[in-house]
Formats: sequence, structure tokens, C-alpha cells
Amino acid sequence: RVCHQGGPRPRPRRTGDQQDCTGEMTKSISLPPGVCNYGAELVGILMALKAHDDTFRKFVKQHPDDHKDIIQGNRTLVLLWVDNQEAIVAATASELEDKPYWPVVLSIHQRLVSLESMGVEVRLEWYPGHVGNALNDTWATP
Repeated sequence: RVCHQGGPRPRPRRTGDQQDCTGEMTKSISLPPGVCNYGAELVGILMALKAHDDTFRKFVKQHPDDHKDIIQGNRTLVLLWVDNQEAIVAATASELEDKPYWPVVLSIHQRLVSLESMGVEVRLEWYPGHVGNALNDTWATP
């Protein structure tokens, strides 16, 4: 299942015994000036995982029988496109390193475990987010 990929917001609907996840999930926050791109990406990953975790928790609470089906094999995939490879490595590492932002990485790991326990598979995939952006290409060119 895919939650929402832009365009017009789809209307919620119910198919069989499973409710489609069609709510648009967007949010913005202000980070302190000292936060680098890596830290901002980690915070973004955490916010996305929290939104999905909260959504699935509500679903499990409202539809406990449907949740049993999900755990038994009808898994849900959450795919997050991230343009910072270092953030992906940290978020998916099997062991935590005592680096800057480790509390955020720990929270990411906890959300991943929570989602997995509800039958949700999470994949973090790299996407070259600034390719073709003229301002970014100018800045990145020596």
C-alpha cells in the first residue's frame, strides 16, 4: 500500500476489511541554525517514521482483527526517499555509534522496531534530490 504520492488528495475509502492509508502526511518544523544537512535529514526521517507509526497504531487499535492478517503475511511497505546517504547509513545501521545526532538515530531505530512489530516493512532509499537544480549545481561546482 502507498500512503500518498502527491497530486489531488484522495478520498478515504474502505476496501474489504482493510482501510486504505490515503491521508496526506506533510509537516514542517524549524531547526536551530547549527543543524547541518545530515542532522536535518535524520530529523526528517524520524518525523516521517513517527507519522507512519502513529497512523498504524491508530489502525491497529481500531481494527485489531485486520492487524492479525498483516502480521501473518499481508505486510505493508513504507518507502522513504532520502537524498542523504550518510543519514540512510546511520538510520539503518545495526549498531549505534556515539556520533552527533545519536539520540535522533536511536529514536529512528525505535520507530523502525515499532513499525516492524506491526507488520510494516520500512525501506530507506537514496534519491539524488538536488540533481538538475541549477542553484545547487552552481554551489557544488568548484
